[in-house]
Amino acid sequence: MSVTESIANIADCIAESFKEPQEPAAPAGPTVEELLAEIAQGRALKGDPVRVFSAQQSNALSDKAVDFRNFNMAHVEMIVSGTTPSATISLEGGAEEGGNYLALPGSNISQTAVAANLAFDVPVGSAWLKVRIASISGTFGAGQGYTVIVTPYVGAGPEPMNVEIGGIAPQLDDTDKPAVSLYLKGTVAGDTPPEGQGWNLGNGQGNRMGVVSLATQWRYNGNSHDKVYNNYDVVALTSAARTGDAYSAELTNFNARGLILMIECTAVGAPAGNIDQLKIQFKTVSGAWQTVHAWGTIGLNAAGVKSFVIYPGAASTSSWSGSPVQSIVPRSFRIAVIHTNQADSITYSVNVGFII
Repeated sequence: MSVTESIANIADCIAESFKEPQEPAAPAGPTVEELLAEIAQGRALKGDPVRVFSAQQSNALSDKAVDFRNFNMAHVEMIVSGTTPSATISLEGGAEEGGNYLALPGSNISQTAVAANLAFDVPVGSAWLKVRIASISGTFGAGQGYTVIVTPYVGAGPEPMNVEIGGIAPQLDDTDKPAVSLYLKGTVAGDTPPEGQGWNLGNGQGNRMGVVSLATQWRYNGNSHDKVYNNYDVVALTSAARTGDAYSAELTNFNARGLILMIECTAVGAPAGNIDQLKIQFKTVSGAWQTVHAWGTIGLNAAGVKSFVIYPGAASTSSWSGSPVQSIVPRSFRIAVIHTNQADSITYSVNVGFII
């Protein structure tokens, strides 16, 4: 070895002596793929066990909530001590740690008449879990009662609320096609397609399409309030065979300006019948009836419909069976049909159409 090489070796040794000691390298942890393989092979990932009750002797909902955001199964272990103990143990889930808790679905969620040590596993689909003890009975000494320990883990059950493996939450890209199961109220849980609702063009608040904005107007009538009406029809006189005068009950006009009166005849006696007058009568404040207009001598030779109108500005056309009446209609009125010397009956009805 030359003098130069010896000097270089001495320099390297001196440099190594000044280096800080190195910690031994930590063994590499399992990869995400290895952890997924463990789950597929049945080796579940477990969380820390949580003691939610310790020697509990009375009914209560546990103060402690177990975090299931990364887990989907629960191993529940109960240690029971005392004289003739009995209690119902049920699991309740919540979306938030400090929120409301409701009973979880499933046949194994609630254990009744628990009198001895018991352990069971249940699927959990909520983010947080609490345990409720109810119907507790028995004699308990110091340190006796119901001790409940819950251990969360990932297993064959519903998807965890937020699956993280090795601190990494799997992310879906635009090539993934996840299957989605919809759980609808009133249907069997599972892969249930929602009902498709088409357009409903009918009237009323039953129309399912769009946002309904409803405004209602009311008008004062001197004593109370009436809603505002659109055009509508009423039966003033029901269909019947008549030979004498007929009067309708008192009718109320809420906000219409005029009327269309229709006499619908279905049978005529022999010889052909006549209605002498069709009257519209208004009611006075004192309660008397005043005839405003009368259409006279309405011949009814066969079954059919005859129509009459009372409306401001109504045009006179051949469509009407009598001349239009240029008038408005008050609130209270009635229809009168006058028969004179009518020996053979006429079967008819009278309908009133309110026109705004």
